[in-house]
Amino acid sequence: DDVIYPKRFRQVYSQRGVMPHHKGKRLHFRGVDRSDYFYLSDSILYIETDEGGMHSILHTADESVEIFDKVIDLAKACPHLFLRCHQSYLVNMDYIQQVSKQFELITGDIIHIRQRDLKTIRQIYLDYIEGKVKHQRVPMDEERNAKDVPSATVK
Repeated sequence: DDVIYPKRFRQVYSQRGVMPHHKGKRLHFRGVDRSDYFYLSDSILYIETDEGGMHSILHTADESVEIFDKVIDLAKACPHLFLRCHQSYLVNMDYIQQVSKQFELITGDIIHIRQRDLKTIRQIYLDYIEGKVKHQRVPMDEERNAKDVPSATVK
């Protein structure tokens, strides 16, 4: 049996305050340097279109890699992983620290928001955060409710 291993597999660990979750989907990207890059989706901060529009730049906590994939294609392929907040940007919503007329990531990076869709994009982000909080609270509430139920005692 022949097994083909990728040239590089990178799991990005924190050096700028970004903690790895190790729960992300493994994604493959083809670099403009002809290398294969593999990242866990939760290690990607954001992806932006390069100046010429022919390639994209993938940003993690530790590095930036120029890839062949275009933002529009990545947005279609991974709509549940990243928010397309601008024609040139896909952002991982887990790393957004502040929202105004733009997103500020926990690393200090600024991501532009398409101004004509500002209200909609902000609402998508807020719904994502609320859904995440509700999802995280459910087990806690169930555990709390189970503890509040009096157990049968023998007298």
